[in-house]
Amino acid sequence: MRKLTVAVFLLLIAISVGLIGCGGGGRNAETSNNPPNTTAKTKATVFLSLNGSSIGATIGGADVTLRLPVGVSVKSSVSPITDAGVVVAASQMGANPYVYSTYDASNNTVQLIVLSQIATGFSSGSLATVHCDIASGYNPAPALFAIVTSTVSDINFNLIPDMIASASVVIE
Repeated sequence: MRKLTVAVFLLLIAISVGLIGCGGGGRNAETSNNPPNTTAKTKATVFLSLNGSSIGATIGGADVTLRLPVGVSVKSSVSPITDAGVVVAASQMGANPYVYSTYDASNNTVQLIVLSQIATGFSSGSLATVHCDIASGYNPAPALFAIVTSTVSDINFNLIPDMIASASVVIE
């Protein structure tokens, strides 16, 4: 009986020693050669697109409100108007699209109105790019950039209800 008790005791010690050595350090074979990226991200670029089932709809313009995550903002020297270059219309808008954008710091939203100067309008796809700044110490997830509202109209200013805005984000 004593030999059995000693054997069980030794087995328990061996298991305990094995468990103590496991799981420490938080690194494994997959990450041991890839240290975490410590470079601070300072910019976010949001690519806005228009999508919908109105195939062949001729779009005249869009009004989109984008909510930014905490720690993300846009330049606005003369509030609420965004600085030049913050919102840039897609090339399919033609040479001189009308772009009007504002920044509401209290709600952390950017509203943009983009109108094509092309008499024939434009099709679904790229709408605009929004250039954002990320404050020090923040690391926003792309999924936190959200379209709050989007209204799309044709060249005669009739609403296209099934056309909506979507966003894709690149953090750099």
